Amino acid sequence: MKATLSINYLRQINYKYRVGLGLDVFYSAGIQDRNPSVEASFSNTVSTAIVGTWEWNLTKRLYAPIGIGVYLNRSEKNGESKPYYERVGLRYRFAQHYTAGVTIKAHAGRADFFEWSIGYTFHKDKNRL
Repeated sequence: MKATLSINYLRQINYKYRVGLGLDVFYSAGIQDRNPSVEASFSNTVSTAIVGTWEWNLTKRLYAPIGIGVYLNRSEKNGESKPYYERVGLRYRFAQHYTAGVTIKAHAGRADFFEWSIGYTFHKDKNRL
């Protein structure tokens, strides 16, 4: 199992696009299954990264997030072979503030895993008082 916790700040730059920065924390269980000689520890099961995101509004409810992340710390034994990663996918807003989606996380174009997500969006609408 691999899990991701992401916190992102995105700013709407026009009616079609958002850009922003975020922090990703990755957890990779089962390191001893992949590498029997390695003892599981916090440093080789948890990775952190700063990610830049560009999000394209395809429709009023469907978005295509694209991101490039740079690891602050990583473990090559968990498949994090490069100091950076790419992310591309789709998100759907199914309620006022809630989204669900799927993205692919990859290293130099080689897929690492699918990320299934559920999210909450804080809106700051400049058009409302």
